[in-house]
Amino acid sequence: MRYLSGINGAGIALGAQVPVILTSRASGAQTRKASSALALIYARYIEAAYVT
Repeated sequence: MRYLSGINGAGIALGAQVPVILTSRASGAQTRKASSALALIYARYIEAAYVT
């Protein structure tokens, strides 16, 4: 997305036992950090859901 439009985006693939971070070779450091943060938030959400 950044290459064509100049915006940052974050993405993860759901359905696996752990979140899979999706980035492209054209992604910058900020986009990779956003994807990592999104994956961490999702992993902690899932962990909290199974603890209770």
